[in-house]
Amino acid sequence: MKETNFDPGNANWRSALLALVVLLLTGVASYAGPFSLEGQNKGDTNTWIWSPGNLQNWQELDYIPCRVRISGGPVNNQTFTITFPHITGTTPGFENFYSFTNSANVVFVSGPTLFAPTTGDWSYTFTINVTNSDVASVGFALR
Repeated sequence: MKETNFDPGNANWRSALLALVVLLLTGVASYAGPFSLEGQNKGDTNTWIWSPGNLQNWQELDYIPCRVRISGGPVNNQTFTITFPHITGTTPGFENFYSFTNSANVVFVSGPTLFAPTTGDWSYTFTINVTNSDVASVGFALR
């Protein structure tokens, strides 16, 4: 089993930019398919347009649609950890993730499970199976 980590790092919610980074793969893996963390810009008229970069036009307390996009399946027991700044000192970051969904070819093995220490970054971890070679996704809203 391998673990994949996302770290939005220096995301600044006040400017409504969500810094999405390229997936960092760690551990010994038998599966080397591509993964990406993507979101949608507020005001895009096409809901099918996803961006792997900074997201634009979001305001404080908006729910931002995001997803993990997985290609190159099938794959079994793929673990993802998405780390995000919840609070830095006294500066609030992301409140939480909401409404996890999955495409038809994704089966949750475990999670999503929140790790929420009283200080520092929070994270969600989940393990999935992708049942075929179609592009798969795990969606959620970020606030």
